Amino acid sequence: MLGYSSWNSAASFFHSGLLPSQEKNVTVVGSLGCSTAPGPSPLGSGSLPPDSPPHAASPSDARATVTATDAILRDVSTLTDSTPLPRNSSGRRPDETSCKSFGSVGRKHRFRVRGLSMDRCALRHSRDRTALDAPTNAPRRPVRAWRTGRLKSVWSASVAAMSQPPSTASTTAPTRVTIADVAVRAGVSPTTVSHVLSGKRVVGQATRRTVLDAIDELGYRPNHVARHLRTRQSHMLAVLVPDITNPFYAVLTRGLADAVDAAGYGTFVCSTDGQHDRERKFFEDVMDRGVDGIVFASGEIASEITFGPGDRATPIVCIGDHLDHPLCDAVIPDDESGSREAGAFLAGRGYERLAMIQGPPGYGNDRSAGFRDAVRAAGHQLPAERMVRGDWTRRGGYAAMQTLMALPRRPDAVFCANDLMAIGALDVAHELGLAVPDDVAVVGFDDVDAATIVTPQLTTVRNPAYDLGSAAGDLALSRLSGRYSGPGRTVVLPCPLVERGTA
Repeated sequence: MLGYSSWNSAASFFHSGLLPSQEKNVTVVGSLGCSTAPGPSPLGSGSLPPDSPPHAASPSDARATVTATDAILRDVSTLTDSTPLPRNSSGRRPDETSCKSFGSVGRKHRFRVRGLSMDRCALRHSRDRTALDAPTNAPRRPVRAWRTGRLKSVWSASVAAMSQPPSTASTTAPTRVTIADVAVRAGVSPTTVSHVLSGKRVVGQATRRTVLDAIDELGYRPNHVARHLRTRQSHMLAVLVPDITNPFYAVLTRGLADAVDAAGYGTFVCSTDGQHDRERKFFEDVMDRGVDGIVFASGEIASEITFGPGDRATPIVCIGDHLDHPLCDAVIPDDESGSREAGAFLAGRGYERLAMIQGPPGYGNDRSAGFRDAVRAAGHQLPAERMVRGDWTRRGGYAAMQTLMALPRRPDAVFCANDLMAIGALDVAHELGLAVPDDVAVVGFDDVDAATIVTPQLTTVRNPAYDLGSAAGDLALSRLSGRYSGPGRTVVLPCPLVERGTA
């Protein structure tokens, strides 16, 4: 762009009275791409003598003198969107030594000068591009000058716009800091920076400190996408859960994250809402993203997945069930044993009309089986009308409890397949004015934090959510690190009964 002083000179030039009274004396000779003698721009001379003759006398005159129009065109060309002029062999600036040729650009070519939309008339080259090198008496075909009226109006507007100093604010968009930038700041090679970041090579303490200081100063962040492409490892694990709003799965994913964090792995959670289509979609998506491992927080989710040949190289951990996968490990809470203990506890307290709020069809089958076995072992009946279903939510437990309380002989004890449904059952009991546990007892499963908030506090079976997630993380890391590569393993965690005030 033109400097501030150049534009002040341009303003002085236009106020000198050369245009339009002297435009008839201005003729551009030869090609506008000609080279001129070094020296200050004529725009800095203030004005031209009113009796200046046309510059069309000889090649030497043409080389020695830059005409007013030639100078204007040269400066305008630096404001267009065209490629900036390179320096010549002597290293001089383009605006001191050469004139940018417009070439054949069409009759009207749109361009902008600091926000001003302008037209420029096409200036055609002389057919004889070597006019300046021709003999003195050779005929010359001058290039037509700009139209007088348009030249005056355009340049009057542009000079007014350029009368202020150019803004110093940077318009360059910020770019991501790279290893090369850190290397330049630290005065080392990019390889040394890479060794400091990876920790796989020995680097001197002083050099290491210098590199780390440069990283802090520049705010460098490693490009994990590039690292993934190079190492074929994303250092990410995906965990698929049925419902992220369920406190049990929140604690489970916390245990998983804590287990893998020290090894440099991260986790991201996919909540499937118990929908098989979403489960398959999430599974395919995380596989496409190149995760290093997958944790299914529910065996029912994983049972709906079909594993292709390319999926069998990714380690998988399933919580609650086994899968037909060569690299699948399982972490299983002893749901059946815990539910059996809950049923025996209620029967042993003298309750006879026992009922259960189960999970959705296909879910929590071990809990239903354990409770049923305990009730029958105690000599009590468990008719189908007292085995109702909920949807793992407080609202679902509320609706199921209303169904049970509407029976001709309502139950005197209800076992719920999770704590959220048990809290919904307590809501119904309170609304009906029933005393808990005297009129009706309620037992849950999972032992989430909310179990100790309700009144009375909920008797429940502890499902070790945090330990399940932590064990799943340990199993996945053992395969990812290469410490274990054998067949699938199974870890079983106990589910003890926790006695509180509802039973």
